[in-house]
Amino acid sequence: MVTDDIYYGRRGAPPTDAAQLPLDLSGAIRQTLYDIYEGTISPEKDLQPEMFSGIWETLNIAAAKGYGEAGDTADAFLEEIRHNTGVFAAFKVHSMQHHMAGFLTGSDGRLRSFDEWREDAAKVASHHCGAWLRTEYDTAVKRAHQAAEWHRFEAERDVLPNLRWVPSTAVEPDSVHRQYWGIVRPLGDAFWDAHKPGDRWGCQCSLEATDDPATRAPGATGPDAAPGLAGNPGKTAQLFSQDHGYFPEKCSVCPYYQGSGKGPQNRVKDCYDCPFVQHCLPITTEVVKRYPNGGVIEKHSSFKDKLRAAKDPASLTNEERRKQADAERIMRVAELAASRGSHVEIMTEIHRKSPDYRRFFGELIGTKYEGKCPDLRIDGKFYEHEGFESEKNAITHMISKGLKQCNRLIIESGDLPLRYIKKNIHLRVTRERQEIDEVRLVTSSGLVQIYP
Repeated sequence: MVTDDIYYGRRGAPPTDAAQLPLDLSGAIRQTLYDIYEGTISPEKDLQPEMFSGIWETLNIAAAKGYGEAGDTADAFLEEIRHNTGVFAAFKVHSMQHHMAGFLTGSDGRLRSFDEWREDAAKVASHHCGAWLRTEYDTAVKRAHQAAEWHRFEAERDVLPNLRWVPSTAVEPDSVHRQYWGIVRPLGDAFWDAHKPGDRWGCQCSLEATDDPATRAPGATGPDAAPGLAGNPGKTAQLFSQDHGYFPEKCSVCPYYQGSGKGPQNRVKDCYDCPFVQHCLPITTEVVKRYPNGGVIEKHSSFKDKLRAAKDPASLTNEERRKQADAERIMRVAELAASRGSHVEIMTEIHRKSPDYRRFFGELIGTKYEGKCPDLRIDGKFYEHEGFESEKNAITHMISKGLKQCNRLIIESGDLPLRYIKKNIHLRVTRERQEIDEVRLVTSSGLVQIYP
């Protein structure tokens, strides 16, 4: 069970000022209250989409802020962090819903009136979306910054092989960490696996790379990490570890196993890479890049798995490599369009019977493309992207394949002459009466419209 002690220990809670957070979640809170009371969602099995999206986006803003202070916000490792904050957000929202639903019935076992229930449930939401989320946001900024710094330390280790523990800047420094102030240890030393800045709630210590000689490490016994802050985020891409109070103690009591029909008792707990958890996450979007000219790139949540950094690229199957290459090409196309001021959404595959299909592909329902999932939506219009096929009749195959998904295409031509491509399109439209609304060509200078 999550308590204030997990975050604040004996030092007291920070000010509850949700207004400092980047997003206003009041609307999501109201919708969650309504959905739980009316039974629109099952608080034990479902995640309220607006609440999940709001929490996830809040933490992703924190991650981008912290990572961007020391790294590149387009870094593939940040994509891994964003994916993992989605898993954390899922368990956080489930925990909140579970506690809110616990007040639905009174001591007599009967359903309480909405006003009576709301009074208690709103207090739970206030904790989760107020002081607790503020602490999680600040911690995410700090640990994302540390993750980016760790990568920089590794890149510079030939020149600066050691790390120095820089004293805390907090008004009330953590007493556990005080003993480490000023020590110098090698970057690869096991000491940093058990003791590091950021593994205590509210920690304001930091590290700096140095070529000063290593000093003797204190004889500390056991890791210092508070629940939820174990591990090195620069290695795990996890801003919060799975021993946090939101996460289940073991797989057999995880809410996402319900109805799976498979016994998880022998599984090793690995919440961040669990396929059962991934299956239960609502499909939502997040803004991953903004341009000064107003261009925006949004990605749908399940698209993230295609772009996650491979821990061992050599272990990928041919199919996984193909999907990875496709995803990278789609991302490049999105950047070309957004850099010129377009609003780009990178779509994902959704089953036509899923409730999410209507949310993201509703315009296709009732058309011949119902059930299809085009790759992109640019300024409100769907497009299918086709990469170049280095074979005979490549353009013919690319266009034919693309038109099965959408009548607006973005194609990569390789070295084929533009005249040949336009002729192929012209013959399809005039002789075969095929419906083609638009074709864009990927070039080094951007997306060039070549039809109509």
